Amino acid sequence: MWGHLAYGRWFAEHGIRVSDPFSYATKGRTWYCHEYLSQMILWWAYARFGAPGLIALKCAVAGAAILLVYRSLRLSTDDSRIWAPILMLAGCLLQGYLFFRPQLFTYLFFAAFVLVVLRHLLRLPSPLWALPPSLALWANLHGGFLAGIAILGVALCLEAVRGVLEGGWRLASVWREIRELGSVLALCLAASLLTPLGWKIWPFLRVELGNTYNHRFISEWQPVQLFPPNWNGGLLLSLLILVGLATWGARVRGARPAGLPPSVWLLAILPLASMAIRSHRHVPLFVIWTAPVLALLTAAAAPASMGRRGSLLLLAVTFAIVLASMLPVAATILDPLPKIQRVLHGRGAQPAGAASFLRANALQGRLYNPLWWGSYLTWELYPRILVSSDGRNDTIHPLERIGENLFFYATRNAEIEAPLRDSADFLIAPARSFVVSRVREDPRWAILYEDSESALFVRNDGAHRDLVARAREDRLQVPAQPLDEFFE
Repeated sequence: MWGHLAYGRWFAEHGIRVSDPFSYATKGRTWYCHEYLSQMILWWAYARFGAPGLIALKCAVAGAAILLVYRSLRLSTDDSRIWAPILMLAGCLLQGYLFFRPQLFTYLFFAAFVLVVLRHLLRLPSPLWALPPSLALWANLHGGFLAGIAILGVALCLEAVRGVLEGGWRLASVWREIRELGSVLALCLAASLLTPLGWKIWPFLRVELGNTYNHRFISEWQPVQLFPPNWNGGLLLSLLILVGLATWGARVRGARPAGLPPSVWLLAILPLASMAIRSHRHVPLFVIWTAPVLALLTAAAAPASMGRRGSLLLLAVTFAIVLASMLPVAATILDPLPKIQRVLHGRGAQPAGAASFLRANALQGRLYNPLWWGSYLTWELYPRILVSSDGRNDTIHPLERIGENLFFYATRNAEIEAPLRDSADFLIAPARSFVVSRVREDPRWAILYEDSESALFVRNDGAHRDLVARAREDRLQVPAQPLDEFFE
């Protein structure tokens, strides 16, 4: 969030084709940001209305996405005993991923694409030709536009299968079934080039998806915990089990939703299911696509009259889901404004105390920092302090530098020379990280500030002799209450 606000402010003031101003390691390098439009929107909401503006924007975008999921569910079935509990389950899963980040816009656009594609598969009037211009806008908001192209590809495969089932292996009948959707897919691929990156956005996204450091060190890229399941893992596992049961039930009844066997619908969700299991980041996309498919299969599997026992069972499931969903909602209502995290340790907390210390003493220079703190430190300290790396990750920083930074902070055998090779003036590390004790013992560094969240060091050399002396004589200002505000 912090970086997106800082970058959105910069784009609003300086334009979108700029030399990187924030990191000393990439200073002067041309920076083409594929998320510039969403960052400008986030900054506009904050600049005009403060933290409540960000909350309102998040609620509006997320609410619109969930409304589109609801519309997709109602296409699948009108039976509230089916769509209502599925909607609640989808909402429970989605609420854990609705952050102040460009991904919000991907959830909205993907939900819209799913609705349009589902209408087309059900042979209802659908505004397919609105998708290419929508994708052109989406590609300037977030790299998740790939999901829109992927869902069109999945729908194209479903149409091809339906064409074979209805007309046999005749090319003419298959082409007649897929030509409209195929044309839209081609136009969407062309529309993806209408960004500042142009055709380069595709190799860039290939690098992003293939970044093994993300999957090893960044929590949102790591697998969902299914066994034993945590909260999100348990909900995701429940959704997968329900899809399996609904597929079996529809197959037993001999149903063919939208002219397709239940097993084909099951296959249609498996790619996103695999991606969701492998990475938290893809769970919302899986939920948005799978929820209406589950409703479609459940409606096909359910008898015309469920009877009293079936209705009571569905009611009990709905009540349990509603009760579970109310817990995070109640917590948000009781404490709605986003704050600097000051309770957690490690990668969950922000170094509010160290940032406040640097500002209070008007210190400036090059700061070697963990990648996951870079955006927050930029928001609080730029332009006096330039960071070594930040949440822009491989959109600006070479993969070898990303790996060096993550290994430095997250492993026991960190290469202690890395900040010195960078000619860094300062070094900051999580208080409980392995590297703190090693830096503390290194005579080339001197401690400046330390609290329960972070430790801040300065180079112990001639250029910083006066600052080291002031620190040892306790002549530096230590703020009594570091950064209590929501933002500044």
